[in-house]
Amino acid sequence: MAIDSYALCPCGSGKKLKFCCVDLRADLEKIEKLVAGEQIHAALQHVEQLLREHPGRRSLLEMELRLHLRLQDAEAVARSAARLVQAAPDYPSAYAYAAIAAAQNQEESAAVERLQDALERVAGPPAAALIEALTVVGHALLLAGNLPAAHAHLALAAQLQPDPRNPAAELLLRLNLQGRPPLLLREQLPLAREPEQAAHRPAFEESLRRAAEGQWRKAADALRPLLDATRPDPAIVRNLALLAGRLGDVDELSRGLSRYARLDVAPEEAGVAEAVAQMVSRDLDEPRLPTVRIAFQVRDADELAARMGADRRTENYALDPEQLDEDETARPRNTYLLRDRPLPADVENLTPAEAPNVAAFLSLYGRRTDRDAQLVVTTDVDDAFEGTLALLREIGGDQIGPEIERTVVGEKSLSEHALNWRWRLPDETPPAVRRRLLEVRRREALLQRWPEAPRAALGGLSPREAVGNAELRAALLGSVVILEQSAATPAEAPVFQELRAQLQLPPGLAALPAGTTLDALPLASFLHLDLTGAPLDAIERALDRAFAAGAIVVGVRAAEEAVGREDDDELRESAWGYLVRQHPDPDVGFERLQEARAWARRAGKSQGPWLLMELELQLERGDAAGVERCLQEIRNDCRDEPEIFESAYRLLQAAGLVAPLEEAYAARRAQRPDPGTPSPSNAAPPSRLWTPDSDLPANKPKSALWTP
Repeated sequence: MAIDSYALCPCGSGKKLKFCCVDLRADLEKIEKLVAGEQIHAALQHVEQLLREHPGRRSLLEMELRLHLRLQDAEAVARSAARLVQAAPDYPSAYAYAAIAAAQNQEESAAVERLQDALERVAGPPAAALIEALTVVGHALLLAGNLPAAHAHLALAAQLQPDPRNPAAELLLRLNLQGRPPLLLREQLPLAREPEQAAHRPAFEESLRRAAEGQWRKAADALRPLLDATRPDPAIVRNLALLAGRLGDVDELSRGLSRYARLDVAPEEAGVAEAVAQMVSRDLDEPRLPTVRIAFQVRDADELAARMGADRRTENYALDPEQLDEDETARPRNTYLLRDRPLPADVENLTPAEAPNVAAFLSLYGRRTDRDAQLVVTTDVDDAFEGTLALLREIGGDQIGPEIERTVVGEKSLSEHALNWRWRLPDETPPAVRRRLLEVRRREALLQRWPEAPRAALGGLSPREAVGNAELRAALLGSVVILEQSAATPAEAPVFQELRAQLQLPPGLAALPAGTTLDALPLASFLHLDLTGAPLDAIERALDRAFAAGAIVVGVRAAEEAVGREDDDELRESAWGYLVRQHPDPDVGFERLQEARAWARRAGKSQGPWLLMELELQLERGDAAGVERCLQEIRNDCRDEPEIFESAYRLLQAAGLVAPLEEAYAARRAQRPDPGTPSPSNAAPPSRLWTPDSDLPANKPKSALWTP
């Protein structure tokens, strides 16, 4: 097929053929046919032949490079990129390809530098190669563990090509929703907009302009001469730190933000900056707690198994084969959970003090030709360690012999250990009781256990020990901000305020400072913020940001504010849906669902989407009566909405309650008698479960799958 002269040139330059490689039109058509037929090597040979005839031709060098990329030949890509840079030193895409080559060779720092070379040469709309390079380098930085720089590159790629299907945008969304990094690292901290000293304004504004275009190296160069070591401008210190982070210098990002937090800045800004500094620092070695695996000699495996089975503090535990070590060829004959107490009989009135905790995991191995019977115990070396070993010997008695081997199999920070526990509640414990116990345990962990755990950022002191130490005040505030990111529900906000008061720290941000907008505020600062009276469009953007970042607590707070506003029905409907699906307390989510249904009824809107949500919730709860009630309401209220019937059926199918939809249709067709055939007298009674086409007019067409 002939190439249109006004189509983009196949060489990848971004120009139209008429203004690029028109003299090579016949050759390009041949190359395009080879590529379309997946004959990449043949296409590459043809391009190389053309380069011998036209040495240094930029468009041909670019085509050669792109073919090497198709072949995933990293060394050839690097060579071609170097030749393209030499042939076209002012061509942005040449440096973009060089950045891709460096990223493929795991040379992340060089890749970032080449991208800056490209961005500093851009005039006009960015070429596709530049956006591709930003995505590739961002991904490489992510794989290298440099989250701040990865986020900056991917966000810039998404900004330059605002399409939801943009690979950079998709990667960012997957990172936030599935990778679940700390909340403060799911967005970029904004640059300061105003310098403290008016004399700095021209250079400062030039730096912001450069930064907005992704020219972070030039933006930092504009600021460095302004930095006064004796009287540093906080805005300059902050921006230099953030620009260093975007350029991949994690150490300078950490040092700069920590320095900024110790200047005369608002407590909230200081806490956020110090929190990020601690999270990205490579110098902080947290005090850690080991998890050990101890092997004990066993005298009689049968007798020990009988004792374990008879004691109410042990429980058979099914072992996942993937939990076996690579060199562990023999499976244990028995595996157990060791609890610190028996399971309680009264689950309705269960208290946290009565809730059993898992003290250890036990594996019992029988005698083999090359070794005696063994009991392998896996547990943490914490305050309960000696008590766990004593409990084990109490149950096993003389059947447990001397220790054979002890191996450290893992470690966790003491702060992490303080915030976690392993309890084993009876299976029949009601969900409401579980939530009540969880609330008490969380409060105890946050207000009693975590403040006693040493932290590296506090010089090995615990938060409680650091109270009143002026030199550690910023580090202590940052530590609390890090902790607040773990908030499981907005209802925990008062607990964190109580913790701040205990540690003599300023309260969390309750109102927007003058001159600040919600858009400029990090999501991590929303926990204590009163959103009453905030502009509705700002609430909507906050909800969108929370969804994209997977920040459920922030999203719930914004959605709760939105459903109380009557200005925008579309936003209220979206906010109700968010609360139903995302609220950490399912009872509250169910209440919001009923509010949404009442609103839809008053507004004359369909109940169908909300009934589907309710059906999904009832299935998750395992409430058979609730499921039956939902189905009945769908039959009564959605008779003219076959898509609702079909979606409900698929929910039942996903829950394993009915056959696949296609099988149901086939079975129904097979059961229909021929026209005029009398119905048998012994026909079975109608089923209580409906099918998607039941109770519909004969001429009503079946709809495609509809989802709420």
